[in-house]
Parts: sequence; C-alpha cells; structure tokens
Amino acid sequence: MSFLSISKNLRDLSKEELSGLVQLYGEPSYRAVQLYRWLFARSIEEIDSMTDLPQQLRTRLKEDGFHLKLPEPVATERSADGSMKIALKLEDGNIVESVLIPEERRLTLCVSTQTGCNLGCRFCKTASFQRCRNLTLSELFSQVELARRLIEKEPSLGEYQRITNIVLMGMGEPLNNLEEVLKFIGVLTDPDGLGFSSRRITLSTAGILPALKRLLKATRINIAISLNATDEDTRTFLMPVNRKYPLKKLLRVLRYSPLLKRRSVTVEYVLIKGVNDFAEDARRLAELLRGVRCKVNLIALNPFDGCQFNPPDEPTIERFRRLLEERGLTVLVRKSRGRDILAACGQLGSKADKTS
Repeated sequence: MSFLSISKNLRDLSKEELSGLVQLYGEPSYRAVQLYRWLFARSIEEIDSMTDLPQQLRTRLKEDGFHLKLPEPVATERSADGSMKIALKLEDGNIVESVLIPEERRLTLCVSTQTGCNLGCRFCKTASFQRCRNLTLSELFSQVELARRLIEKEPSLGEYQRITNIVLMGMGEPLNNLEEVLKFIGVLTDPDGLGFSSRRITLSTAGILPALKRLLKATRINIAISLNATDEDTRTFLMPVNRKYPLKKLLRVLRYSPLLKRRSVTVEYVLIKGVNDFAEDARRLAELLRGVRCKVNLIALNPFDGCQFNPPDEPTIERFRRLLEERGLTVLVRKSRGRDILAACGQLGSKADKTS
C-alpha cells in the first residue's frame, strides 16, 4: 500500500485500507477497527474526537493532511406524499441527489452512485448529464449520514425515526462504480459500521454482466434488474447498453446463475406509452421470465423536462399487470413517490442540471 495513493479523506478508506494505513504508522491492526467505528458508526467530525486513539496517532493523521469532510447539503425539497429530496454539493462542485421515502413500516433512502450516467437510457433524466464521475466511499456514506441528521430534525419522516432500508437506485449505474460500491456495502453491513442486514439493501442495475457476477459473489444484497423491454431492438432503443449486454445474455444469468439462489430478485419494467406497454409485451415478458425466480415491479414512466415519452393510462397498466399475474408472475405496480419534486424513478438530477 503506497502512502501517496491513499485518499486524504479517511472516510474514503475501507477497513482493509485503514489497516494498511495504521501499519504504515507502526500501529497495531486493531487501531483500524477503532478508526472504522469512529468514522462510520459514530460519524465524528474531528480527528481529535477519536479519544481511544493515541494522541501521537491523531497528531500524525492531521499533520499528514487527513480529514473527515462531508459534502455540503445545499437544498431539500418535501413532496406532498412525504418524500424528501436532498441535494449535496461535492468538493468539485458537482451536485448529487438522494431521496428519503417514508412508508408505513419503513423509511427508505435512495442513494446515488455517480454524478450522472453514461448509459444513455432514453427514459431517465440522469442520462442527460455529460459530467459523470464515480462517487467515492465518503460521498456515498455522506448521503446516509446527512439523511440521518435530517431525520433527527424532521419527526414526520416516519414512525421508526431511522433509515430501515437502502436502495442504490439514484443517479448513476452502481455497477459502473463497483469498487466504491463494494466498499460502501461493506460499511453498510459491517457491525463495526452501520450494521444493516443485507436483506435491507437493494441495488438496481441495467445489467453490467461482469460486474454483476462479481457483486453476486461478494455480497448477499438484493438485486433489481432494469429490463424495460421484451425484445432486443426495443431494449437497445431505450437502453443502448443492450448492445453490449443483450437481453438474451442477461436473462441467461437470471435463469441459471447459482449465485441468485436464496436471494430476492426484482425485475423492473418502466411502462412507456406506445413503446413497451402492449398486451403482446406482457405475454412476451411472462414467457421470458419463465423459470426465473423473481417478482416484477411495473413502473409508469415518470416524465421530466425534455422527455420524449409519456406514461400509459391506468387501464393499460392494469391490463399489463393482469396479463402477467394470469401467467403466474408476482407483480407489484410501484406507486412513484416524490414525482411532484422530480424525485421519482428516472427524474433525479434537477439540481445537478442547473450546474451543468
């Protein structure tokens, strides 16, 4: 481990990287666990607050330029349905958005993993941003920590008064930021970190297959696959990533991978009027998913400024659902939350758009 290659934000370092750092300082490895707890479980703001670390170590960390900075929250918006969108300004000026979604028995945080997205999905606002970079571990963690601080000030955000579920479904393709996302999942699930159960974490992906296989080997979290079409041409039109990772190969992984056994898998299908909402699409989808252990989330398109598509009407959505259920699939029609503040699925990035 090269000292020069280490991020100066201590919250960018995994437990293993912290172990390498303390060893460079000649400290025993258990100091890394102490550091890790202070950084993530207790989320202190000053190095000197780590009172069980030797003064000499704290001084060395400060002298070598290490810090604990978190991004600045620049705006919050509250939806009529209770959801709250949080915009964070990063050190380089980029803005990312996360969303708190209160429900009857849980409080979910939707986390962004990139400042934009280079996949080019036609039904997603985030795809319009040219400035796209991966978020670091500290930037991923900060979305959780700053949301937790907001919850303390907003008693109406849910009966539990704490985040119960994490979904990596915000801005960006999580599997295009796999290394930092794996570190983040480690922080989320580590008892020395935030201590979430893997069953409370879901990652949504367009299907970056090599990274998906690595993720499945490394974690036990839930997976959501953004499918959105029942034939190769339509999916390529809507999601250009289909040229590299076609529907046929994605379905083969879903059907046969032993890594998906005993894991919750959701197939997400954004319904777009006149594009993928026909009765024949529903019949084909049911056929494609034969033998795949999954549930289907139907999501009516959430329009945004500049969107070329529209959502289908309620009777069309209901027909699509009924056709799937008649063929033995478990189906949920997702009621989009936060649509009025551009915080629903496919709408994130309104604040970032103003900085582009």
